[in-house]
Amino acid sequence: MKKTVIALAVVLVASGGIHAQTTKKDSEPESTGSFFFGGTGGPDAFGYTYADSTNPECAFQWVDITGSNPAGHGDDTGVAVALGGAGFDFYGTLHNSLGFASNGYLTDAAGDLTDFTNDCPQPNATDPSPTLAVYWDDMDAGDSPAADGFSNYFAVCPRPGPPGLQGCNVFQWNTQHFPGDAGNPIQEMFQAILYDSYHYVLQFDLTTEAGSSSTSGGENDTATIALDYACNAAASINPPLAVCFFHPNPIPVELESVTVE
Repeated sequence: MKKTVIALAVVLVASGGIHAQTTKKDSEPESTGSFFFGGTGGPDAFGYTYADSTNPECAFQWVDITGSNPAGHGDDTGVAVALGGAGFDFYGTLHNSLGFASNGYLTDAAGDLTDFTNDCPQPNATDPSPTLAVYWDDMDAGDSPAADGFSNYFAVCPRPGPPGLQGCNVFQWNTQHFPGDAGNPIQEMFQAILYDSYHYVLQFDLTTEAGSSSTSGGENDTATIALDYACNAAASINPPLAVCFFHPNPIPVELESVTVE
């Protein structure tokens, strides 16, 4: 089948230097929490549920978009990206653009794209809300020439989504942990697939720290509701891994009675 690919508009946001520093200071307190449920989880107060690729309803299928619409990611930088298709409904708010942060998260296009201190757990009032944390950690794409962020819209998604939701926006990070090193290869490869117009999938193809200092999950725009898959938990992110988040309208039959204890 012929795939139709529509390029996304990318606008650079001035949000930090390209070259890595050796030390950093943050006004936020460091996260001290840690948890990992795995398998299935939710619903949160909004109604989101999730299932990972240990379940049949969430298969891992990597969509490699390396080279597509490079974001110019550096150390603590980000860009605003216009979404293709119908946009993306996240916690009841329809987004036609998102902020694509080098530190492994998506947020409002006008939001904070420089936050290198992941919060664990979410929700947290200091988050750059809303937060779609794919692999939120202190990353640095400013040194290795192969490191960057990439984005693209597919009118027919290479990774099939729920019936009737054919298109998808894909965001991919090929990066390193801070401080970056031009002599080291890519350490982390992960992506978010946002379907028209509400379900989303996090996928992990390569990691070195396996979730020990990162957050993966979603938080609403008022920092009052969240559903995390894992945060600051050793061995919680083990590629190849997919985590599917299902918007409550609708959710798969298999997850209608899922709860978190």
